[in-house]
Amino acid sequence: MFIACLLFIPLLSAIFLAFLGTRPVAAKVNVIASTLSFMSALGLAAQMKQQKIALLGHDWFYLDYLSVFLIIIATFIEFTTAIFSARYLINERKTRKLTRKKLRFYYSLYQFFFFAALLILVTNNLGVLWVAMECATLITVLLVGLYHIPQSLEAAWKYLMLCGFGLAQALLGTILFYVAAETLSNSH
Repeated sequence: MFIACLLFIPLLSAIFLAFLGTRPVAAKVNVIASTLSFMSALGLAAQMKQQKIALLGHDWFYLDYLSVFLIIIATFIEFTTAIFSARYLINERKTRKLTRKKLRFYYSLYQFFFFAALLILVTNNLGVLWVAMECATLITVLLVGLYHIPQSLEAAWKYLMLCGFGLAQALLGTILFYVAAETLSNSH
């Protein structure tokens, strides 16, 4: 129950915020969604107190104490950042540093990023893990370049190159590890 809430709250909020646009209520929706995510994480922690490991959704999701701890940290950061960014983005809009379109983009991507981050923490499938990591990286690149000024675009480009190279190496290592494990298991 809590794991479904944990994943669906940011995903549905991202979609809703994309359609909501830049109405003044968007910042409040972002904070409410982040609060609900944090509360779901706390509920998940209470639920996991009774068991050490949980395999859910036909073994697609794996939870243990470490993953729940990391989920609580991630959702707490999501919650506190949403509160801070609400006031910050209002000031950025007043000073015309951000357009309405960029604000809409920010709120939607903010929630979608946390969906990807939480999916990374709960998935029990290497393919889904890889896709979620790529999504989180690409969303971060878009958020870093949000202002569309030379400095932010340069930072986004550097981040993309560094993370892209690192993720490519991780993919190669994962493939080699899988092939080695498969060969070893077939030889016995």
